[in-house]
Formats: sequence, C-alpha cells, structure tokens
Amino acid sequence: MNHLEAHINALRGFALLQTCSDSYLKRIAAKCFTNKFRTYTVIIPQGQRPDGVYFIKSGKVKVRMGKRKFLTIPLRFFEKLNF
Repeated sequence: MNHLEAHINALRGFALLQTCSDSYLKRIAAKCFTNKFRTYTVIIPQGQRPDGVYFIKSGKVKVRMGKRKFLTIPLRFFEKLNF
C-alpha cells in the first residue's frame, strides 16, 4: 500500500469524512503528510494561526492558554493537511 492509499484509508475512519466520495478523499489525501512530535512539543503557539488541519493518530493533545489547561484530547490519528 502506498502513502496515498494509506492516507485515504485513514481518512475514511473519521466520521466527518465518511460520506465523502473516493475522489474527494483522494484530493484531500494527496495533501496529507505524517508528522511525529515529541512530548511537550508546541504544535501551534498561542496567538499564531494554524497552517492546516491536524488529526491525531496516537497519543494525546493538550490545549492550553498560558499556564491554564483547557482540555486533553486523546485522539487516534495524526495527519496534517496543508491547504
């Protein structure tokens, strides 16, 4: 299985994308790439606009403002989509 097929299969796992056509998922998947972050890495600094959409493959994400933690999101898929 190549990277494009792997991304398409992974995207199909999200409820938000389950009704999308194969051709639409292929267009989205063509813009995907996988990235790994070390623990405590800041992905999007406070005040900075994100440059894409992130999906979590494994691990968890903590949303913080300053020293306050708002929520911890344990998700199952991490992909970054650049548009």
